[in-house]
Amino acid sequence: MSDRIVVDPDIMLGVPHIKGTEVPVWTVVEMVKAGLTVEEIMSAYEGLTKEDIEAALKYNEEHGA
Repeated sequence: MSDRIVVDPDIMLGVPHIKGTEVPVWTVVEMVKAGLTVEEIMSAYEGLTKEDIEAALKYNEEHGA
């Protein structure tokens, strides 16, 4: 698993999310599906990086988050 994605039952009820945030992987995936750019997603969630978004997409691809 990426060091950018966290799955912990004590944090967000175990929902896979980007480390250090409360942004679930599925939120990023849905934003990409809706046509938002990486820049738009990063501006919507301060502190997210391009690498975080790429990690979320890769996690979803591998695990079907």
